[in-house]
Amino acid sequence: MIIYGDGGSYSGKLENVTRIKSIAELEQARDVLAEKNSQDVRPAEIVILFKQTSLEEEEFLTEQGYTVFAVEGIRFPCRKFSSIDDFVVLVDEAERIQRMVRRDEYLRHFSSFTEEEEAYLVSHYGVSQSLLYRETVERLSFGYSGRLLTYRGADQGLGNVVKMFAKSLKKTRFAVVDGDLLRPSLDSVFGLAKVTTAEKSYLTGKDNTGFNIALDMLAKEESIDAIVRKTMKRYRKNIYFLLGNYNIYNYEHYDMDLIQTLISGLLQRFDVVLIRLSDSPYDELAMFATHRADYNMVLLGTSRSSVRYWHQFYDMLIYKQDISASKIAVYRQKILSQSSYLLKALFHESYRGVFALSVVKHLKRVVL
Repeated sequence: MIIYGDGGSYSGKLENVTRIKSIAELEQARDVLAEKNSQDVRPAEIVILFKQTSLEEEEFLTEQGYTVFAVEGIRFPCRKFSSIDDFVVLVDEAERIQRMVRRDEYLRHFSSFTEEEEAYLVSHYGVSQSLLYRETVERLSFGYSGRLLTYRGADQGLGNVVKMFAKSLKKTRFAVVDGDLLRPSLDSVFGLAKVTTAEKSYLTGKDNTGFNIALDMLAKEESIDAIVRKTMKRYRKNIYFLLGNYNIYNYEHYDMDLIQTLISGLLQRFDVVLIRLSDSPYDELAMFATHRADYNMVLLGTSRSSVRYWHQFYDMLIYKQDISASKIAVYRQKILSQSSYLLKALFHESYRGVFALSVVKHLKRVVL
């Protein structure tokens, strides 16, 4: 909650309140309150006005989507109180509305809910199970679809991408899929154990990994929501992993129709689906995901042979696969011996510079 103006004669104590004297201080004040608050949603979406607002200030508040209350003779079209005493009486109402804003924030950002998320919304905000079900159905019926990102390159780079997302986009719901079907690595990169479940893979009956069980459940016409609950491992509050294939003999038996259905289903349940792909240009899953993706990331290795390979790979994507250069992002590592001038000549507008310095800025444009 942010108070704009001196607050008149009111000196009572309010929790989670920051006072500002100009609209220019608004974003900074909201960030300060967000840091103090333990919730994943930002707590400072309500502004209480104690002074006259200009047309520019009104326009700014409207565009930013704040819930605005006003005290005294303010023309801004919002909820008004006739006196400071009325405001004090209705502080509880303001806090109730703030809780509703937080609840609505959750409902806007999640297209379906896990059991843990449902329990949190019910216990903290009194959201009914019927409302959660209706929200989910309405989102899916309107074709909600998340962003699909792909990653090729060093495993450590993928770890950095996920950690950057977890830190900077806390309200975004992520699914991370191990799509390198010949060389899975998410379990070792992130220290995850394989999925333990009574479900059996229809391919071999013994490799109970997330990817194979998910395809088996799809073949049995089970729902995507059930697949998310049974096969995906939670890494952070908003990040889930689907581990890969650990039996090389499965590779030639995968049904691409089921794989495409699985990815499409995940895109309807998550804001972002990030797939770690095989480096091979002839892997069917890799080619499907590359064409479908909103953004394809490549992290160059440190050797000359790595740069040479990815240059040829890049040319094949552009000229043979007809993929737009704007959907490919090639990053370098700090220790790479090749100059940026050379890499710009090889990868043109797809070259994005040093990985750690630029990846978050570029990915936010795609995700948001």
